[in-house]
Amino acid sequence: MDDSNNVYKAPEAALLVNSESGTHQLADRKIRLVASLVDALIGILVSIPFMIFIGPFFGYEKFGQQPSNEYLIASTIFGLVALVILHGYFLHTNGQTIGKKLLKIKIVSLDGEKVSLSKLISLRYAPIYLSILVPIVGTWYPMVDALFIFRKDRRCLHDFIAGTKVIKT
Repeated sequence: MDDSNNVYKAPEAALLVNSESGTHQLADRKIRLVASLVDALIGILVSIPFMIFIGPFFGYEKFGQQPSNEYLIASTIFGLVALVILHGYFLHTNGQTIGKKLLKIKIVSLDGEKVSLSKLISLRYAPIYLSILVPIVGTWYPMVDALFIFRKDRRCLHDFIAGTKVIKT
């Protein structure tokens, strides 16, 4: 079947964003997803030994048991510190996490300029990590955040908070 005559097929076009430093092509949703999954896998591999080690100190020893608030707070702090240690250099130098670097995409400001590490951590990543600590919000925020990617400008909620976008390099 030839899709060129399909009146129900969505139009396809590369979305280009103009800025003072040139025209940037927004990163594809699938590429952003894969980069996010790579970063998540790295985070999980680093976090498992930490969680196993600190669990008994906070009374969280058995699978299926509800973790204490102290354990959740310690895990959140560890997650933010691990993010900075693992991805900080690449985020600082070119707005990329390891996953974004592998998939040739990067985070920039809305005008296409480099974003400071402190802004990326405080406005783009910290709200996601901290939302997990808030009952109900922590359950829904990550999903709502991710669903924003389906907008025309392909910006997630964390992109709006930080004033960023993700482009191809």
